Parts: sequence; C-alpha cells; structure tokens
Amino acid sequence: MPLAEEEVAARERERGQRGTRRLFAYNDAWSTPHFDRGQTMPGDSTEATIRAQLEPYRDSDFARIYWEGAHGDVCHYFTGLGRTWSRRDVKIEDFPRMGDRLVVESWTEYLERGIDPFRVAVDAAHSVGLEFHACYRPGWGGFYWPPPFDGYNRGGFYEKHPELRCRPRDGRELPAVSYAFPETRRMVLGLLGEMAAYDVDGVALLYNRQPPFVGYEAPLVDGYRKVSGKDPRALDERDPAWLAYRAGALTDLMRDLRRELDATAKRRGRTRRLEISAWVFSTEQENLLYGLDLRAWLREGLVDTLIPYTSAPKLFSWAVAWENPRDVAAWQALLGGTSCRLALNVMPRNLDEAQYLRKAHALYTAGIQNLAFWDTPILGSPASPVLRRLGHAGEIADWVNAGGPALPDLASTALRRIESWDMSYLPE
Repeated sequence: MPLAEEEVAARERERGQRGTRRLFAYNDAWSTPHFDRGQTMPGDSTEATIRAQLEPYRDSDFARIYWEGAHGDVCHYFTGLGRTWSRRDVKIEDFPRMGDRLVVESWTEYLERGIDPFRVAVDAAHSVGLEFHACYRPGWGGFYWPPPFDGYNRGGFYEKHPELRCRPRDGRELPAVSYAFPETRRMVLGLLGEMAAYDVDGVALLYNRQPPFVGYEAPLVDGYRKVSGKDPRALDERDPAWLAYRAGALTDLMRDLRRELDATAKRRGRTRRLEISAWVFSTEQENLLYGLDLRAWLREGLVDTLIPYTSAPKLFSWAVAWENPRDVAAWQALLGGTSCRLALNVMPRNLDEAQYLRKAHALYTAGIQNLAFWDTPILGSPASPVLRRLGHAGEIADWVNAGGPALPDLASTALRRIESWDMSYLPE
C-alpha cells in the first residue's frame, strides 16, 4: 500500500534527524544459511539471502550491526588461518540438525562460486547506513563444541592443542582453550586481524559466549606463586588478589588487540580508529570472576563500547533484564568519566511491542543512550515495526505519558480474498 504524499514527506524529513539512530543489533551470521537456504527464488544468487538480513535496517533507528566473524577457529569469512564451514574443512556426514547440513552446503557453494559472505554483509550493511562491527566468539561454541556437535572439533585448534586447555583447581582437563597461553592469544589475534582487514568499523569480543576463558593453568599458577608466594589453588576462588592477577591474561589480549588495530589503521591510512566492543556479564564482580578486569580495560582505554548482555547472573537469557535501577546505575558509575560508550542489551528476546516501548522509556529516562539487541529481533519479529523506531525517545515518552494506548497492528494485514475465495469464512 503506497504511502500518502504527506507521509512520504514526513519520512524524508525524519531521515535527516539526529539522535534517533541509537540501537545496536547482533547477528550470528549462522541464520542465513541455517534457516534461509533455498528460500530465494530459483536463479537468485546466495548473496541475496545475506543482503536480505540487512535490508530491514534501512531507514530504521539502528546504527550498528554486530556480525559474527568466527567461532574459535571456524570462520564466517575466507580465512587463511582458521577453518570455514565448507566440506573442505568440516568432515561430518551425520549432522545433528538439518540446518547444520545446510550451513555446510551453503559454505561449500560460497567457496566454489568465490562468494565471500562476510564481504557481502559488510557492503550490504554500509549500503543501508549501518556501521559494521565484526564479532569473535572466544568461548563455548568456539574452539570446543559439545555433543552432539562435537564432530566440528575434528581437525581444529582444540583437538590439535590439548596442552592449551583450561584446568580447574583439581587439575583435570576442561573442554575449553585457555587464554593464559600466548599461543591461544596469538591465534585469536590473527583471526581478529583477518576480520579487521575488511572494511569494518570495529571488532567485538563476545565474552557472553562464553566462559571458561582462564582457570588454574600452569602459567597462571606458577606466575602467582612468584609474585605472592601463595598457591592460588589453596585460596578461595573469589580471592580478589588472585582474580585480579588471573584477569591479566585477557587484559593482555585486549592490549595486543588495541595495538594491532591501531597499527592496521595506520598502515591503511585510515583516519578513524577501529572501535573495540565487548559483550560482557551482568556486574563488574561477575566479569572479574570470569577473567575480565573491566576497570583495567577502561583505565587503559582498551575498549570503546561495553555491552552487558543481561543484568541476570550466569548469562540467563530469559529473565527480564534491567528491572532494578541499581543495576543500571552501577554500570553508569563504572563508566563515568571515561570515553567508553555503554549500551544495555535488552532481554529477554520475546518481548512484545508494549514491553519494548516501556523498557526503552525506562532506560532512556535513567540516562542510557544506546540499547542493544541479541539475535536481531527486527527480523521476523511481530514487534519489528516498534523496534525499527525504538530510538525515538520523545515519541516513546509521549506514548507512555498517554497511558500506553493500544498500538495499531503494523506487523500484518489480514488477507480478505484470494481470487474468488472469500477468506472471511473460517472453518469451525
């Protein structure tokens, strides 16, 4: 249904407004081949399904897309250091889900046709006015995949390097690669460097996916003994001095990343610094428990945007986040006086239109400027029309102050007739 002329004029005026594009979205780059393969018409290129993931953001209040570039050593781009999802690198015949098979088939096609889906996504994002931030998943679903997905471990970094695995205080082996080892950090920095070579606006570490990143590995235990004279395995696991020392491994990773990105920008003659973002845990204390010393990162200017995934502990996705004003205030106090941007991720994923509006209003009123959304709810969500305009703080405040009147059904239009068939007659 075409817009009326006055509606078109209003839309054109609004495009020039500042301050509404304040929303950030995340896309795992997995949904395109996992769910959408075969959904385009015969003859359409596989590039079309990638672009279709970005097109809904055009003229919306979204400013950034956080697009996943790699899980561990398995990459969503043409890599020289890691593995792709193609049959060249994934040696599985009995897939755990149909979608997993479709991902491998799609990636095999990408390689055969010379289509780099990451490059397509970067170009598509910029064409609709989005910043593109390449994401890296350092933990679970990264280097190690648990059953029934453990076939993905074959031939990978985790399988080849048992000496680099995490260990708890009793010394047994954990199914995770430790960042206490320089070899792990060098591998990850190499992959992040490959992503930064694209025309991206920044890179992001998805620490919400997921610990452990460090434990009681020999470099950490021996190092702490030297500086303190104490065996950390005999201390309380929340001992503050031990946690601060152990967090140095990931602080080293962030330092090296900042140095590498700045050097890359200089070599390429880029005038704008590549941003570093981190998706993190609920509180400063919980982050430190998992090896992330946010205060050190902020003090050294190692992170440009922090995105707490939820206010619930242990990354629980289905709790309603940011209900307690103290949780919001604690993050504002932590970042106060720094240049780091704070964006709060809105959880859970299945809020309806009115819930999104009220949550956004509460956070804007509390002084939060940017909201983030995991798993891109704008795609296929009944709340998409509201989400597209969720940066309009004044408009939302007017709706709340009016008592939250009923919202029009903008997500769908009822089908009344198909040729001669009257759709008003419904079966009992």
